[in-house]
Amino acid sequence: MRRNFAIIVVFLLIAAGVGLWTVAGSFGDFYRFPGVRGPAEASIALSPAITRIADFETGGYHRLAVLVTDPNSGWLGLARGLKAHGIPFIMTTDPARALRHKVVFVYPMISGRTLVPADFPALARHVHDGGYLL
Repeated sequence: MRRNFAIIVVFLLIAAGVGLWTVAGSFGDFYRFPGVRGPAEASIALSPAITRIADFETGGYHRLAVLVTDPNSGWLGLARGLKAHGIPFIMTTDPARALRHKVVFVYPMISGRTLVPADFPALARHVHDGGYLL
């Protein structure tokens, strides 16, 4: 009885495998249009323009200042999100430029690895003078 059951299970697994292989093979088919040909020469792929932090550094002092402390972080996603929500902002890697604004958002972190020691008293002074630091 067990032997018959094992044979049936093996047979069903083989049948299922053959069925899946047959169905999966049909997804790779495509329709060929008779008489239609592509371009004779190779297409030229254009490389996308590289976006830089400096591209977002224009604007007045009434905007949110985003101080990017790690240029290898996901700062572009943050810039796109702020822009999509209509928040006026500038992005910079220069702490002195950022601290001219009332509100400074430090992205991605405030750390001794990402800022020089002279930047910490300047950030503290900004808050003490009535500025905001996020």
